Amino acid sequence: MIAAKEAKALYDTSDVEAKGLMKSFEPQIIEAAKSGKRWIVITIGSSPTTQNPQPDSVQKRAMELLNELGYVSKWVAQDGDVYIPYGLMDDYGNGPMYVNYGIHIGW
Repeated sequence: MIAAKEAKALYDTSDVEAKGLMKSFEPQIIEAAKSGKRWIVITIGSSPTTQNPQPDSVQKRAMELLNELGYVSKWVAQDGDVYIPYGLMDDYGNGPMYVNYGIHIGW
């Protein structure tokens, strides 16, 4: 029986999650390329403007694999304008400011 550490090492080198994440990007890349665009930003999530979101290990590996395929990819900590989520907005339109983050992919 292999040790858990060895099993984790095998899992990490398989890139299953990173390749799955990249596969989810493919339709958006195809659509953007057909529309004459040279890049897109894939939104991963949103966070309060007081935070500085960073990519997790799967997202980092997906960007590395994209670069190996000839794409240019980079993490975008703030994409678009800031906004107040409707569920967090008070009666006067005030609330915490949020911003989207994601991965910029160019070709």
